[in-house]
Amino acid sequence: MCNRGILQAVDDTVLFVFPRRRYPQKDPSPEIEILERLRVAIFRDEKLLHPRTVILISLANGAGLLDKLFGRKETKARKKRIEQIVDGEITGIATKEVIEACQAAAMMAAIMPALVGTTSTGN
Repeated sequence: MCNRGILQAVDDTVLFVFPRRRYPQKDPSPEIEILERLRVAIFRDEKLLHPRTVILISLANGAGLLDKLFGRKETKARKKRIEQIVDGEITGIATKEVIEACQAAAMMAAIMPALVGTTSTGN
């Protein structure tokens, strides 16, 4: 995104000791375009949506970001539309399944060390 001029890499230090790299926004137009595309998909009842838009809505919905992007009151009013997009589109269903699989994998990654530790101490 830095090569495309969207973000800018800035190196500085924290407390004059710890180096860090930040990526402040340089060109807001791609973000504005994406938000508008999501707004149109959610708040208008268009039947045909681009698969990328469906994926973005599915991911943002799964991560709980739609309320933060558009406001809880507005997304609550369009909850049925969001569900239609996520559940009704093939791409949306696939994205929902990927999110659920990732959540299950993260849960297993958290539980397995405890299970292994419990079974190894029992011997």
